[in-house]
Amino acid sequence: MINFEGFDDRTFYSTFQKEEDCLEYLSTLKWSDHYKCRKCEHTKYMKGKKLHSRRCQKCKYDESVTAHTLFHKLRFSILTAFEFIFKVSCDKKGLSTLTLSEKLSLSYQSCLNFRRKVQYAMQSSLQHPLKGYVEVDEFAVGGY
Repeated sequence: MINFEGFDDRTFYSTFQKEEDCLEYLSTLKWSDHYKCRKCEHTKYMKGKKLHSRRCQKCKYDESVTAHTLFHKLRFSILTAFEFIFKVSCDKKGLSTLTLSEKLSLSYQSCLNFRRKVQYAMQSSLQHPLKGYVEVDEFAVGGY
């Protein structure tokens, strides 16, 4: 599994060159602990119909690797979605939705909807506090 600490553009683009790379990475994240069927909670599976999906051996429920993730019912390629998340999370000054839609050749509305999903997922749950050496470019203390 890849650790995204210190990921630069070159590393990102060499790691995720095609959709297969994204699906494989997502599969290792989603089922890193173990597989458990969402319908019957059985733990044994076989290969599913689609690439990197898993099928329960007991009830035959086929779960896609993107089901119950940010990428569920995605209307553009998962490779573009990975690039979208990389750009949103790594850009120091922040990218506008309009800029993202132009850079990734997506509609403004698609970018806006996916950006909301990504930002909601990125909200701090206070379960993963920052550790080690943390750099802060600009900040304000006090105010209204």
